[in-house]
Amino acid sequence: MKSGVPGIVKMASRGVPYRLYGSDRSARWWIPSEPRLRGVGAQIYKPTTFGGKLRRLAMANGVAGTSVRLDEATISTWQETLAGVVGLDDVRLALYASGEAPLTKTSVLILHQDGSAHAFAKIAGPKVHTALQNEHKVLRRLGDVGTLEGRVPRSLGLVRRGEQLAVVTTLAPDAAGPSRFGAEHRAILSELDRAFGEDRRLADTDLATSARARQEALHDHLNPGWRERLEVAVRALENEYADCPVRSTLAHRDFAPWNTATDGRRLFVFDWETAAWNYPVGLDAIQFHFATSLFQGRGVLPREVVRWLGTLDLAASRHCAVGLFLAYLVDVAFTYHNMRVLAGEREDDVVLTRVAQLLDARSAWGTV
Repeated sequence: MKSGVPGIVKMASRGVPYRLYGSDRSARWWIPSEPRLRGVGAQIYKPTTFGGKLRRLAMANGVAGTSVRLDEATISTWQETLAGVVGLDDVRLALYASGEAPLTKTSVLILHQDGSAHAFAKIAGPKVHTALQNEHKVLRRLGDVGTLEGRVPRSLGLVRRGEQLAVVTTLAPDAAGPSRFGAEHRAILSELDRAFGEDRRLADTDLATSARARQEALHDHLNPGWRERLEVAVRALENEYADCPVRSTLAHRDFAPWNTATDGRRLFVFDWETAAWNYPVGLDAIQFHFATSLFQGRGVLPREVVRWLGTLDLAASRHCAVGLFLAYLVDVAFTYHNMRVLAGEREDDVVLTRVAQLLDARSAWGTV
């Protein structure tokens, strides 16, 4: 992307030297060219594959990639702004941009010029402001839970420059979290339940009570197939699963390996932009299973999810486990359709395509 990211990354013929990695239409990383900053700057990239680890090694050693220069005035403005938030006199920035405009987000690793990493920031334009504000509020609330100290970031503040808003947080550990759901994942979800959990009916959770309003808000943006599909699903939640007893709590809603890290002892969970209150316990576990299955190219079978929820004691009965999975799929459908509308896209992505397949096969779920 020759123009970089509006308001944040501006390419220039003269300016601050960086090395650019990644393609124009997907993720892009800008790593400072200064030798003492390359290794720590490469920590902005947290790979989960062997190929990704090789790329990070290249970043750390300043090989491959493309030599570029970023506009000094733009970079200096953000350096001064973020230095003020973290309480340092002088900082440098490693940057990572993902997503298509207008939903592009730029992640920033805030570095001291001595070669140490100090904090993390996410910067985005108006259509992502609500998500960043939500993350800031959620992290402030999580900061009051002593048992979660060192397991989630602390928000250091929100700051605005023009149309761009930034949320600044403490750092995550450098090592990627496990790709298989295990005791560490169960432990942090249990802590959220202990801190915020309440006994409710599925019908009384915010996921269920907001379903009709979300459906109506999207109505004009849905094709006839999706309108019918969501009508059937929401009606089933209201009529078939409303009385299922659940625990409701704070849900991360994007709980997946790429949003976790580890210090070797405990799991650390970041990226709380889409977190929501009064959501059924169990949805984050389903999300982890669904996301990793898609990433690994495996199918997601309702019977696997239902059996898994039973094994983890996250559903009161087999019937209610089916209801939780349906509620999860409805929530994902609404979320991804909203993103599609904001981005001005018309076609379903891989997630919506898979959700549609599962919802259309719901008549066969009785055999799970």
